[in-house]
Amino acid sequence: MCIRDSLLYKAKGDYKILFKDKWEYYTGKADPAVYQLKPFNLKILRQDVDKYIDSDEEVIRAKQKVDYLNTVVDFLDRSIRQITNRTFTIKNAIDWRKFTSGAI
Repeated sequence: MCIRDSLLYKAKGDYKILFKDKWEYYTGKADPAVYQLKPFNLKILRQDVDKYIDSDEEVIRAKQKVDYLNTVVDFLDRSIRQITNRTFTIKNAIDWRKFTSGAI
């Protein structure tokens, strides 16, 4: 596991913890101290909780971070794969030059 993977796994873990905390907050099961700092006086249906969580700014930022790190990891994986295959690409280019010049 590389640093890039550990950052992604940490971000995913942070997102899951935040999601759980927001679920508790919006369902009314959070610690009373949380409601003193940030009151939530609405009574929402259990089926609507996901809508509130998905539209929460903190959850959106955490999801954006996970998506960004997924993009970075994908780019790095493709770059490493391309560097690994570079020798085959160079060999094929040399063979093509030989073929077009009539050396083969």
